[in-house]
Amino acid sequence: MTTAPAAIGGTLSVQTLKTRVLDVAIEMVARRGPDDVNLRDIAETIGTGVSSLYYYFKSKDALLAEVAAEGFGQLEAAVVAARNDGSGREPIRKCGGAYLRFIRERPMLYKVMYLERILSGFEVARAAERRAFETFAAGIADGAPTQATEDSALALWAFGRGVAALSMAQDANEAGSGRELARRLVGGLEVLIGRRIRGTP
Repeated sequence: MTTAPAAIGGTLSVQTLKTRVLDVAIEMVARRGPDDVNLRDIAETIGTGVSSLYYYFKSKDALLAEVAAEGFGQLEAAVVAARNDGSGREPIRKCGGAYLRFIRERPMLYKVMYLERILSGFEVARAAERRAFETFAAGIADGAPTQATEDSALALWAFGRGVAALSMAQDANEAGSGRELARRLVGGLEVLIGRRIRGTP
């Protein structure tokens, strides 16, 4: 039977330790990107041994799956806040804007959320994505969903995934350049959804 690790310095609870690991991992993702997240560095940062991390996360990918789930939770919360902001703007602009801001402001976290091996390998990430998308689609509908609102939600959601894929490919060719590409792509779509595009079917 696996025994829970002792609290760090005798002061942190087991749950606090797990939360702290996730917080540090998210910070590390933002600074380095997902490929350079290192369990040993995380353990050193919070002042514990690597074995303590393995009590909660069986591998680096298991930790990244929890980071992805946290990211989807943050995205969902941002969409809810935008939907309820009382601004009177159209739902697609409020919720779509919140989604695009999330991608622009947290590009590395978003990349983790859509790493194929994470989504395909960990139910915790897939379940969090489903919840986030359902909230996003409901926010755009702002009432009874229609085919048009569902299609709008799906189109914006897919755009975000495309941004992540393109920026990761760009980073592979030139480290650090993916963030700038993501910023430009999101900025371009923000211009488009901020205007009525006439003459389109």
